[in-house]
Amino acid sequence: MEKYIRIFIEEGLKDKTINTIEAYKRDLDNFIIYIKSKGILDFEKLSDIDIMMYFINLEKTGKSRNSIVRYVAVIRSFLDFLYKRGLFTKKIDFEKYKPRVEKIERNILSMKEFERLIDSINIEKNIGLRDKIIILFMYYHGLKPTSLVEIKLTDLDLNLGIVIIKNKRISINKEVMPLIKAYVMLSRKELMKGNDSEYLFTGYGEVRLTRQSVWKIVNKYRKIANIDIEITSNVLYDSQRYHRVEK
Repeated sequence: MEKYIRIFIEEGLKDKTINTIEAYKRDLDNFIIYIKSKGILDFEKLSDIDIMMYFINLEKTGKSRNSIVRYVAVIRSFLDFLYKRGLFTKKIDFEKYKPRVEKIERNILSMKEFERLIDSINIEKNIGLRDKIIILFMYYHGLKPTSLVEIKLTDLDLNLGIVIIKNKRISINKEVMPLIKAYVMLSRKELMKGNDSEYLFTGYGEVRLTRQSVWKIVNKYRKIANIDIEITSNVLYDSQRYHRVEK
């Protein structure tokens, strides 16, 4: 069974990032361990019921709903790949798992919802550029408002593309880097209106944003984008992880 995972990684995931490949392999390894524990040593003996029982087992063992959505996407991609290569003769209908997964998916944003959220931000305005960076920090790095409002200018290294959060060095996503450079060099200064602050995220003449301010920012764009679920930092980060697997 492990050889099929190797083939999938080498041929089916060759355009994916290292992090994505590692995520796929970890989830598939866990799936293989489970089905082997049930006496299934050949994929041809795998049934729809076995797959459904695996997802039920994930729920029983305390896996989060968003994690289960990710597992469904990974296993679907893997088995579809094997089927198309003639390495697995059964065409699994993953639509039958939709009722179980449907409620799970509402704890993440679909790619279209996330795109609507981002598109609702006008980055030609100084405040819009700031807001987009805040939301992308949540999406790509899972930063919570309490951490975001504590970031100081001295925590940033724009040359190396890193930010220090609670003594941990985080590589800033490449999509965020040009935005944050433009914000630091121009937009932030205009927002400060001549005032001074050691903090990265400020408001109109304000020394720093508060945690409540960040939630107001996120909720503002949620309403503009007409998204009907509550958006938290966890929802954004889990959405990014799911989108990465789906690509």
